[in-house]
Amino acid sequence: MDKSSIGLINYEQFLDVLRLQQIDKQALEDNFDWESGVIIQIKNWIVKQRITVEEAFKCFDRDFDGFISKDDLRHSLSEILEINPALVQPTKLDRLYKLLDFFKTGLI
Repeated sequence: MDKSSIGLINYEQFLDVLRLQQIDKQALEDNFDWESGVIIQIKNWIVKQRITVEEAFKCFDRDFDGFISKDDLRHSLSEILEINPALVQPTKLDRLYKLLDFFKTGLI
């Protein structure tokens, strides 16, 4: 993009790049299908295990600090729910974490 190699581009250069690139329309469509699916998987896992929500929370809280961090969540998705770690992209994990943070405190 930066044809002048100065670390900046102008609006016309930006538009030129966009016109030349093939944009995947599916990549532009934003939805919460993955996150919703994971939440359903968590609910189904709790029912299948016949445990309470409090017990499930303890399973997801790996370091037993009373909170589920993003690292706890990432690990639990792969270890407990057996989701392929390659599918747990940082942006998806962030969105899932925000959805599970009901009180919007930055903590689960």
